[in-house]
Amino acid sequence: MNKSILRKSLLLKRSKVKNRSKNEFKIFQRLETIINNNSLVVAGYLSVRSEVNLNLFLNFLLKNKFSLCLPYINKLKSPLIFKKFIMNTKLVRGKYNIMHPNNEIILIPNIILIPLVGFDESKNRIGYGGGYYDRTIECLEKKK
Repeated sequence: MNKSILRKSLLLKRSKVKNRSKNEFKIFQRLETIINNNSLVVAGYLSVRSEVNLNLFLNFLLKNKFSLCLPYINKLKSPLIFKKFIMNTKLVRGKYNIMHPNNEIILIPNIILIPLVGFDESKNRIGYGGGYYDRTIECLEKKK
């Protein structure tokens, strides 16, 4: 199946998920057990469209003194950078309507929570097609 057609199909399916809040709470509970070392720098995201809402987990990270950062698109077709996020950080709308911290404090994450549309038959991640997370992961792997 063509990647573009698959993406559209998966986005439609994702937009129709039932019991969204209940499922997001299950995701929160699972993440809470997996990511439990507050010496880690965690990159989260603020959901757009029908992405999984991670706000409950992001608040958990902040309350438990994790270093938290959010993605920022500095330049088109470049890797993402991650800006520090703490309680009450002012957020501004960036490219693709994505909210990001209004500061210049850059962190390098140990863990990245990545929104996705789905997977293809070969279990490759399908995103929105911009390749930002793919470039970012490749860049971070070269650094460490």
